[in-house]
Amino acid sequence: MPPALLPAWTAIEMGDFASAAPLVKKGLATNKPEIKEAATKLNDAVQGIVKQEIDQAKTALAGGQKWQAFKTYQGISQRFAGYTLPDEVGAQRAQRVGRLDPAFGRNEEVSLRGVG
Repeated sequence: MPPALLPAWTAIEMGDFASAAPLVKKGLATNKPEIKEAATKLNDAVQGIVKQEIDQAKTALAGGQKWQAFKTYQGISQRFAGYTLPDEVGAQRAQRVGRLDPAFGRNEEVSLRGVG
């Protein structure tokens, strides 16, 4: 790992993906092959984790757990801020989801446009 990307690598290892994003993006745009290759590997690793979390959200949505799916998509957009995310992350967060509000024991429609 090139020294320029060590802080990003450490942040990713610790699960602090958003703080690593600026260094990874900078590394992807550089002309230095060593840094670009390492940044590509870091970005690929992060995208693999994003894919896993999207798959979890899709499973929740397919199982009728709309609120859980929304929370998962929201978490993805927050934890991985700064990375290029699939369009479905933003699209799913922007939809209206119904959830059971346990405090009132009724269904409550929650508008999520403009959140985040």
